[in-house]
Parts: sequence; structure tokens; C-alpha cells
Amino acid sequence: MSLLIRITAVIAFAVSLTGCSSGPSDAEVKAALQADNGQGFIEISDIERINGYENGDNRYVVEVRYTTTFLKSFEEVSSTATGLEKFALGAFTMFVGEWDKGDSFEEQQSLAFIDSENGWILE
Repeated sequence: MSLLIRITAVIAFAVSLTGCSSGPSDAEVKAALQADNGQGFIEISDIERINGYENGDNRYVVEVRYTTTFLKSFEEVSSTATGLEKFALGAFTMFVGEWDKGDSFEEQQSLAFIDSENGWILE
């Protein structure tokens, strides 16, 4: 009986280690990227997971490459922006410049996730 208990304990330990180090799933990474879609004027697609690794307590970094496509032109977005939206839009254009509807670009980025009681959340 003690051999059965030891085998069960080893299996349970191995399963728990696998769960801890697996990091967020591709679906969780995709959901995190698409959660903030630029107030509906951008679309994120062609998400490719490049790498993933643990980085500290309950943290997991996922390196991804994806395509961002603009669903509205810069003029359309800026004409309806107010207050802080204009400020954020100005900062955003410093990185990508002005754009037309349908323009797209490929981006690569590292996303840090925290393992919470409710699953992986973007830091």
C-alpha cells in the first residue's frame, strides 16, 4: 500500500509542476492582445507565439508576433477623439505615424502574465 501512495504522490507532484510551468495558453494570450483593441479601430490577427518562459514568482513572459490592421483611418479616429483619447492618440502616432483604413503592420512584443487564482492575467 505504501508503494501505491508514493507513486500517487509522485504523479500528483509531477502534474502540479507541469501546470505551474506551462504558462498561459494560446487562447489566453490571444484574448489579452485583443482585449484592448484601440477602441475598436484596430484588429489583431495572425498571432504567433514565438517563445515563453518563467520570470519570477507567478510570472510568465510570452513573446508574440502579430499583425495589426487599422479598421478606421487616422482622420476618422482623431475626429471623434476627446480629452485623454487625443493625448493617447498623439502618443500612438509617434510610434506608427498617421495611417489609412486597411493599413497594417507586423509587431513583435513580450507580454508578462501573472498566475492568479482566476488564471493568467496580463500584467
